[in-house]
Amino acid sequence: KGENVSTSEVARALLSCEDDDEARVMTEEDSSQYFVEAVVYGVEVPGHPGRAGMATVVLRKPNEDSSWQTSVWRSLQAELPRYAQPLFVRIASEIEKTGTQKYKKNKLQDESFLKCGSDSVYFRDDASEMFVPLDETTRHNVLSGKQRL
Repeated sequence: KGENVSTSEVARALLSCEDDDEARVMTEEDSSQYFVEAVVYGVEVPGHPGRAGMATVVLRKPNEDSSWQTSVWRSLQAELPRYAQPLFVRIASEIEKTGTQKYKKNKLQDESFLKCGSDSVYFRDDASEMFVPLDETTRHNVLSGKQRL
């Protein structure tokens, strides 16, 4: 049985994820939060019932692409029940909006985790306790049902 998930609650949790490296020196204009924008939505995964959670985010510091993968996994484990945590995270340089500044979620849902162009997509790997790049092997395992969602 599926659970209802508040996408705005998940987006807030993502936006509050901070760098947990205590040794890092912060300046006043620096922020320890990883993401400046986040939109969360459900995507269909062939061969699986219901929808899987997916988030598209914009990194605060795009050149530090991989530093967030473990910290965000840990933060989401502490903040949200497992069923509410996104399975896929897409890193975008910007998130397209309408003329009234609403995110174009339908477009993102249609693109799913399969048609993201040059954007990087990550998969929540609970065994590794981090988000891992969605490579061809992982993608195949998800689509074939070998990877448990």
